[in-house]
Amino acid sequence: MAALRERHQKQQSLAWIAMPSGLVQSAAKRFGGYAKAIEAAGLDYELVRRHKAWDKQKVILEIRKLHAAGAKMSTTAIKTESPALYGAIRSHFGAFAEAMQAAGGPYPPKKPLAGGAKSGVLQMLRQLHDDGEDLRFSSMKKRRAPLLFAARYYFDSYAAAVKRAGLDYDRIAKEQLRGAGKWRRAASAVGIE
Repeated sequence: MAALRERHQKQQSLAWIAMPSGLVQSAAKRFGGYAKAIEAAGLDYELVRRHKAWDKQKVILEIRKLHAAGAKMSTTAIKTESPALYGAIRSHFGAFAEAMQAAGGPYPPKKPLAGGAKSGVLQMLRQLHDDGEDLRFSSMKKRRAPLLFAARYYFDSYAAAVKRAGLDYDRIAKEQLRGAGKWRRAASAVGIE
């Protein structure tokens, strides 16, 4: 109740899509539904559910406001702290980098990563592909996490980084899955686990 009232006092959206999922789930569990929790807080659910309609200009203004307030300006932070803004960014701009550019903000934020510089990420992805290394997300997360996170940091997603490196992620993943399947069949035929 306190969290809902605090968001209302700060004039933040209480629409379930704009709320942290844990708060929505907790409110729904304790009150038998999110709408009932809103009503129990003394608010009109019909007004709450009509969250702010986003257009490009409102997205830009919100990004500028957050940046000026010193908020962490990363894809992950925006997705966590303001799911509605993140959805509007994806809807109107496609990627966070494009929205930041439209708002005149720095992107990526000035922070070095262990995975290397932007151009180094692309170069490393190309080199790994040439070496025949498994570039699927799950494999990269296990074996080359810093590179994976740097790719996501600079290009919004790992798949976008692979594409930007001039590689076809879907084709590569399919080929590597087929290759892994062949190796498993051959290994089991000779008794290797």
